[in-house]
Amino acid sequence: MTEKKPEKKQKQHGVAEDMNTPPELSDTKKHTLYKTLEVAREKVTTEIKDKCEGKKKFVIWIAQIDPDAIGSAMVIRYYLMVCLNIDPSYIQIYYGGAVSHAQNRCIFNIFELDNLFQRISCEEVPHKEEEEIWFLVDSNDLNDSRFSGMDLSDIDIIIDHHRISAKQKTEDKIYFIDSIGSASTLTVELLETECSGLENLPSDSDREKVLTLASIGIRNDTNNFTSALTHTRDTEALNKLIPFIDNDLTIQVENYPLDNNYFSILSNVLETRKVKGIRAIASAGYIYEEDGDQLAEACNLLIREARVSIAVVWGIILETGRVRLSIRSKDVSLNLDSKLKEVFEGKGGAKQTKGVAEGGVHLDMGDFVPSGPLKDDETYKEYWRNIIEANITGKISLMLKDSGED
Repeated sequence: MTEKKPEKKQKQHGVAEDMNTPPELSDTKKHTLYKTLEVAREKVTTEIKDKCEGKKKFVIWIAQIDPDAIGSAMVIRYYLMVCLNIDPSYIQIYYGGAVSHAQNRCIFNIFELDNLFQRISCEEVPHKEEEEIWFLVDSNDLNDSRFSGMDLSDIDIIIDHHRISAKQKTEDKIYFIDSIGSASTLTVELLETECSGLENLPSDSDREKVLTLASIGIRNDTNNFTSALTHTRDTEALNKLIPFIDNDLTIQVENYPLDNNYFSILSNVLETRKVKGIRAIASAGYIYEEDGDQLAEACNLLIREARVSIAVVWGIILETGRVRLSIRSKDVSLNLDSKLKEVFEGKGGAKQTKGVAEGGVHLDMGDFVPSGPLKDDETYKEYWRNIIEANITGKISLMLKDSGED
């Protein structure tokens, strides 16, 4: 008689990772895997409730405003209100950067979010009190450059759909991280787990508002389910949201009007665009902070050119003097995230997918040469433009040469 081998115990902790379902799994194995997912979600919700017990203030941090960050932050806020009975006046959402993209401004206006989201700078970062709990959603980097160098080591709970460096993990934090299409998917999973189904949530305008924002976040970050990171969990989450969302508001957000400055910025990018080998580098020049997201829009267009494998669009923010870069890569052999951190000395990062990798970098003028405040002088501005362009071109050249592409 053959001795029965002992069953392997499923590793249990507060991180939902490596749970993507391979298509070759049998129905039995799929059932086991999804059961494991349910256990992980239940464990995280239990840990969150234990962590929040007795606390008096709850802070949700997002590194930048985009539909997925908005959706996931709003779901966590709703989770605290409905599942943990937290008074909304004790919940604050902080974000880095600005509400610059036209679609994001559209979302803020339609859903009246201005009073719920507060912009923060490194000079204004609040000191964490003992009775507070801090969440970080749609990011897992405690030194995320989009927070302008703020130290977020006091974060308690991290919920994100990007990969995380193992050396960043610490025992005093709760992690719910998995490489799927959207952070909103993860927050919806937690909400559904805690209330045993979205249909059990209070049937009111808050539910419709929050779940509509979550659905917009999922669709946006998965590029309507065409992103290489899209997972069946994203589609399953959206299917569960559909009965509760406002379709009219969703249509308004998807058909957001383009900014008046969009075409002038695109014109500057096309005029300054320089193609060498597989790279395209272009400058939008001096732009206002509210137009910063237009760099990504322009970069998305440049990378579609057949001969271009890496595209970089940069601009100088007039209000702050900071330099912002948007970067795209079609080269699957290039680890864009690690290369950006390498050549820009730890600043910046990227989402590395099977298709087009998307990245960005935020730099200070002092990263190029010591400087004072920007002067409203065209000769001075042109001087800075030339220095920055030469520096960025050199960094990208170094990055590609190191990867054997130049």
